[in-house]
Amino acid sequence: MHQESNHTHPEGQAGAMAVAVAASIAASGFPPYEPDFLRKILPYIPESIFD
Repeated sequence: MHQESNHTHPEGQAGAMAVAVAASIAASGFPPYEPDFLRKILPYIPESIFD
């Protein structure tokens, strides 16, 4: 069975959201190498990705 990841799948949508939020946060001046960078992204990712 071949599984294809795309933006119509919930996990693909969550990944696209995470990338968009990360880019926005980085563009606002918060360096992506800071330890709290991922913590700033997590509130914007749907909980279903963690199930």
